[in-house]
Parts: sequence; C-alpha cells; structure tokens
Amino acid sequence: MSHFCRALVAVSSLAISGALVAISPASAASTVPATWKVVESQSMPGGEAFTSVTAVSSSSAWAFTSPNPLGARPTAWQLTGSSWTQKPFPGLPGETVVDAASTAANDVWVFTSTDRVLRWTGAKWVGVAKLSDQILGGVVINPSNVWVFASTLGTWHFNGARWQHFSSIALEGASALASNDIWAFDGTTVSNWNGRAWASTSLAKLLPRNSVVCYSQVTGIDAVSSTNVWVTATGGCEDFLGPFVLLHFNGGAWSRLAIDNSAGRANAVISDDHGGVWIPVGTGSPAVSTMLHYANGHLGSARLPYSPHVLRIADASVGHNTTTAFAVGSHMV
Repeated sequence: MSHFCRALVAVSSLAISGALVAISPASAASTVPATWKVVESQSMPGGEAFTSVTAVSSSSAWAFTSPNPLGARPTAWQLTGSSWTQKPFPGLPGETVVDAASTAANDVWVFTSTDRVLRWTGAKWVGVAKLSDQILGGVVINPSNVWVFASTLGTWHFNGARWQHFSSIALEGASALASNDIWAFDGTTVSNWNGRAWASTSLAKLLPRNSVVCYSQVTGIDAVSSTNVWVTATGGCEDFLGPFVLLHFNGGAWSRLAIDNSAGRANAVISDDHGGVWIPVGTGSPAVSTMLHYANGHLGSARLPYSPHVLRIADASVGHNTTTAFAVGSHMV
C-alpha cells in the first residue's frame, strides 16, 4: 500500500478514495468466487487510505486509515448496524495503524507504528502500552490475554496487568484458537504456543527457492482449528512481490496447496466459514490487487467492484460466528 500512496502523491491529477467492501454470507459457500460489494467509500486527501479492519460481527466492525503525507493523523470508522461513522481517535501525526483485532464490540485493540497499543472499551480509546520496539502485529484472546509482535526485541504478552517479554522468539503475526493454542509466523517458520512454550516448524522446503532477486517468506496465517491451519507465503521476487503460495496444516503434516505465478503478496487470509479462505493479494510493479478464493481444491479470483489495476486491498477480516467479511483499501479515481 505504501508504494501506491507515494505514487499518488507524486501525480497530482489522481485522487484516492478509501473503500470498504463486504461479501454477503449467502454467497460464500459457492465454488465460484462470490461478488463483493462496496459498503462505504470516502474521498480522502493526499495518499490517505483505509489500511486496517477488524470485524466483530456482520453489524459491528472498525476500520482505520493511515495518513500520507507525514503530519496527518490516522482516523477510525465504526460500523454500527448498517452505518459507518467516523469516530474520535487518539492518533498521532504520521502514525500508522499496523494491525487491529477485536473479541467483542467493547474490546477492540489497535497496534500502531509508533509502538503504541490502544484499546476501545465501548466508551473510549485508552492507551494500554508504549513498547520500546517497532510493532508488527498483535493477536487478542481476551482483555487479559494479548500478544504483540515486534521487529527486533521479540514477542510481548499482556495478562491484563503487566507485560512479559519473550526475547528468544521473534514473530510477525498470529491467529489464536485459544489461550493455549496460538499459531504464529516469522520468515519461513510457523510456531505454535501450547500455553507453556513456543514450538517452531520450518516451511522452507514448501516455498520457492531463493535467488538473487527472490526471497521466500510466510506472510499470513489463519487457524480455523488445530487440524485446519492456513498459511500464505510469497516467493518474494523484487518489484512483482510474488509468486503467491498457499500452504495448509491438517493436524499431522504441512502441504502446499497452490502456487500462482501471476499473483503477488497476500495482505491477509480469512476463513469463508465453508471450508475455504479469502486472500487479498497485491503485486508491486505493475501494481495490481485482487481477492483470491480457495475452496474445494480450486484457487480462483473473486469479482470485485473495481478494476484490479486501480484497486489496492490492504486488509480483510471476518466477523465472529458469521460469514460476513470485510476488506479495506483504496482505489484511484
């Protein structure tokens, strides 16, 4: 997304419009990727765009914009019922919301580029922590069980009262099934927390070989159950950011389900609640963004309300106990 925003700033004849798109629950079971629809669109100045979203249900979610150029502040938009409304948000100048998570309408967490952890209590945003490392992402089981992943100093855990630092393991993102069953990734490795320790498994053999201009890595994870874990990865080739790779764990072994040489880096992976997954992907140069759908052994592309050449999908989230999913991003107009 950042490359796209810089390009827009440089070309004054283009404008950016934030877009929130959602999939209706009735269509997700189809073997043919369903059509997504726009549920909210906002014209935004400069290179500002929606970059993070977290859904509680089909009628409760939060989306966040990240500013560009520097000096602007991120904004927050709340879905209540069927209406999206901008809400006061204590964003700092130039700050980016790098990740968002939620367990309930009154338990929404935000992790920022200025190393801050914020929580929405249902009435207001409160600061939970200011960590001494660059935050990459986080996962929330409940208000007393939060994990935060940082770039250099390792992993942090919050028990509701204090933070514990795990300096021996570095992680980028995670998906939690329970407090004693969390799946996380970093580089070409996937790790599982059993409530006492992290156990790591290398997936390097399932990824494309590295070269001078390509560097394979895992980019996302979605744990549906202990025998159904999805992982997205990329060959990491320069400019293009692909090829896209989809891996799966069946409880006994990891396997590679698909590789797409025309698709780039995945920005998220979420369950469609019918045995498949939605995967927003984007390439670097030329910039193309689309929504992949994997189900019943088939990887296809969903129909989107904008051309892939003007759309940038930054994040996606699915509500709890619902098939309604949301994706956020931007498009050129």
